[in-house]
Amino acid sequence: AEQQRIVAKLDAAFAEIDVAIETADKNVENSKMIFQTLRNDIYQKVADTAPNVELETIAKLSRGHNPPKSKFIDIPKDGYVRFYQIRDAKSDKFATYVPDDSKLHKVTERDFLMNAYRYVGEVFRGVSGAFNVALCKLSIIDFEKVNEDYLYYMVPSHLIKGELLKTSARSLIPSMSVKELAKLKVPIPSFQEQKEISTKIIDVEQQQIVLLNIYKEKLYQLTNLKSAILKQELQSEAA
Repeated sequence: AEQQRIVAKLDAAFAEIDVAIETADKNVENSKMIFQTLRNDIYQKVADTAPNVELETIAKLSRGHNPPKSKFIDIPKDGYVRFYQIRDAKSDKFATYVPDDSKLHKVTERDFLMNAYRYVGEVFRGVSGAFNVALCKLSIIDFEKVNEDYLYYMVPSHLIKGELLKTSARSLIPSMSVKELAKLKVPIPSFQEQKEISTKIIDVEQQQIVLLNIYKEKLYQLTNLKSAILKQELQSEAA
């Protein structure tokens, strides 16, 4: 009877916590969706008014190269360079290094790396080294005509990522070719307008990051609360 009483008490407390966790999870997803929607709306308005050009006219595009896996190491070493794969977009936890070689396809910090396989359209930047064939490099041709932030935030929008997903919809695993990417039409307004647009998007993104951190902290606290309640109950019964 005492065991049943303790279990009922814990179940009631945990049920309320689970509801709160589910709400926080939904808030995280809603925050991401709101940012994506706002970004798409901004770029759509630009696409409706600004000149549209093929992507290959403003950026050089290329897929990566895969050296033999037998050459991979997981610690930095003289004569080796960082080798970027899809998983490296979100974490350096599984950093890989390969021998520097003329066959490698290199990336610099001013280039963008976009997933060209499975998670098509997800993009990251600010890295240097080499990259594999599952990634596509975008290098702006003229930085006086194309603002880096403007193009960077456009890649995961419906104008680029959305169109690429449409063309790969029939595949079991989404993938894209450089030819498909090169021919996509993208809006290029004046450089000043590009800066204003990117500033607006960055401001929204910063607000989203603040919200995400609040929700993630709440999730962390709620998860720890379960352990704390269980520990307290056990200690109480032991006493």
